[in-house]
Amino acid sequence: MNKSSFRTFFSYAAVAGALALLAGGAIAQDSGPATQTQGTNTRTLVGPAIGFIDSPNGYCYQPDQYQDACYINWNPITVDAAPNYMIYLTVQLDGRMVAKVNGFFQTSITIPGTMNGQGFKVKCGALGASGDPEFGKAYPYTIRAKDSNGLTSANYGTATCPAYLGSGGRGG
Repeated sequence: MNKSSFRTFFSYAAVAGALALLAGGAIAQDSGPATQTQGTNTRTLVGPAIGFIDSPNGYCYQPDQYQDACYINWNPITVDAAPNYMIYLTVQLDGRMVAKVNGFFQTSITIPGTMNGQGFKVKCGALGASGDPEFGKAYPYTIRAKDSNGLTSANYGTATCPAYLGSGGRGG
C-alpha cells in the first residue's frame, strides 16, 4: 500500500466513523488490527471494522395495556461493508438471538421494521422493573454484523417497556 492509498484508507475510515456517529449509530470493533506485509516490511493498520451499523434506538410498545405483552423493534437497521460483502447481521435481545439475516453477494443489509412484524414479543413487567418507577422492564440488545473480510462491528442499547398495570389498571 503506497502513501496515497494509505492516506485514502484512513480518510475513508474517519468519514465512515463520523457518518455513523451522526446517524446515531455506534462503532465497536470486535476484530483486532489488520496487518499488512509487503516484502520484508510489516505494517499494522488500525481502522474501523465494518463501515457502520446504523440502528435507531430500539423501542418498546404495548398494544394492549391490559396484557403483559410488549414488542421491541427498530426501524430500520442498516449495515454497510463496501467494498466487502456482508456475511450476516444478527440481533440479540436480553442475551438470546432473535434474528439473523445472511448476506448474498451484497455490500449492505437493511432490515426495515416491518420485516419483524410487530417486533419481538417480551413481557412488559411491573412498574419499576427497570429501575425507573414510571416504566416496566428494560431489555438490553446487541446488533452484530460480519463481512467477507472477517471484520465485525456491533451496536449496543437498551429498550425500556411501558409497565403492565394488570387487568384492573392498578398494577399487576
